[in-house]
Amino acid sequence: MKHSLYLVLFSAALATLPTPAHAALSLASLHTPVVVSFSGLTAPAIWATATPADGQLNSSTWAANSEGAPATTSATFGVDQTGGQGSSTGSETAAGTYAFTVGDGSTALGVQPTASFWSPGMFTLRLQNNTGTTVTALNVHWTTWTFNDQDRANDFRFLFSSDNLTYASAESALTVVSPTLADTAPATWSSTPRSMTLNNLSLNEGASYYLRWSGDDAGGTGSRDEFAFNALRITPVPEPATTGLLALASACLLRRRRQP
Repeated sequence: MKHSLYLVLFSAALATLPTPAHAALSLASLHTPVVVSFSGLTAPAIWATATPADGQLNSSTWAANSEGAPATTSATFGVDQTGGQGSSTGSETAAGTYAFTVGDGSTALGVQPTASFWSPGMFTLRLQNNTGTTVTALNVHWTTWTFNDQDRANDFRFLFSSDNLTYASAESALTVVSPTLADTAPATWSSTPRSMTLNNLSLNEGASYYLRWSGDDAGGTGSRDEFAFNALRITPVPEPATTGLLALASACLLRRRRQP
């Protein structure tokens, strides 16, 4: 009876402890995409923190560097990300991170760069392989949004890393560059879908991987355009040997079912 009472009390004590925030965006199943929409983001002054409330992102999953560090700088996770400027439909002038309502009515994570903010700057996403097997490829899709209301070109590019120390840039064809001359007023959001398959990975169970979206000046003078991205979809793919075994198991099961 005493042991049962201790067990009940211990279980009750555990229930009162805070649930730890996920350290990374979990890749839970092979061939099953993980989707990030930013639908609940409102980008308050602290727009990401380790114990996020409504409107914030998890800083153990998302990190940023906005003070002019090179695009290959290591990201620091688990600390408050400041500089949030709230929700907006665009045409901003104040430097900061925004929850932009873009052209299709969805919410996107974005920035208004200035000379001292996001020139260059970056957002970094940390993933974790929880599929139970080795992942050798990631299919990554996203949409980049530009609000070309200023006479300066800026770029928005994609990078990736297996260790958060060395970042490689995707091919230049995936980089979105806003025009040097502003759109005829009123400016509107322009979308550019992008996708890339990251091959030749060896992402073991529990290992982390890092995706980065970085921007910088690319020409012209004066103020800077706004950039954002959303509709992020990441699909893990297994090592070929695992795929073959799964196919063989399915074929054997089907053959058994067909036998009289």
